[in-house]
Amino acid sequence: MAATAGVRRSGDAVEDFLRHLGGERNLSQNTVAAYRRDLAQFIEFCARLHVDPLRADAKAIRRFLAQRMTLGDARTSIARKASCLRTYYRFVVRRKLRPDNPAALVTAPKRARTLPQVIKSSQVDRLLDLPPDDDPFGTRDRALLEILYGAGVRVGELAALDLEDVDFAAARLRVFGKGRKERLVPLGQPGMDSLRRYITHARGRTMREGSPPAALFYNRKGRRIGQRDVRAMVEK
Repeated sequence: MAATAGVRRSGDAVEDFLRHLGGERNLSQNTVAAYRRDLAQFIEFCARLHVDPLRADAKAIRRFLAQRMTLGDARTSIARKASCLRTYYRFVVRRKLRPDNPAALVTAPKRARTLPQVIKSSQVDRLLDLPPDDDPFGTRDRALLEILYGAGVRVGELAALDLEDVDFAAARLRVFGKGRKERLVPLGQPGMDSLRRYITHARGRTMREGSPPAALFYNRKGRRIGQRDVRAMVEK
């Protein structure tokens, strides 16, 4: 009942926000329609997490953006969703529906068209601080999210990574895209640290008898992690 009431309040706030955009801010109908879709997706995402959208925190927002990335949304679309949520929560704060803007420091996941740029430490500090780091799969998940969110690799590229594709000296990953086209992806120091921690302390504990020795990441059955495993990890 409380969750339903939260969704209802959020829906009312969204409608007020959209009227504000179309009226006082005089934005185009296309922009308002895009924001409506973005907010509907976010509210649906929060419902699956049993989170009141009006009380969602920065972690939930980053998780939502990461999920949209795994679903194949374009970089420009994800950037718009991040901007939409920042603007929406700024409106919510002004209406005194909550005291803070949880999206204020949230940046969209990086997905460059060519070689990704090395992300700043300040951006990595705000990465998804979601999975527990006290078990091997929590350590694995943190490394996965650092690479997915920070380096901007595709889910399929992430799942296909081998141990030998990690170059700690150059702080980069070798990934293979469609047609086995190779590219080198820089990864910031915090991301490399998470990856080193995973390889040193957790990778061996996620392996099982018969696990493929070349794979970088494994699922809970000891097999090479798959795209479905990665998406499930982001959405859980």
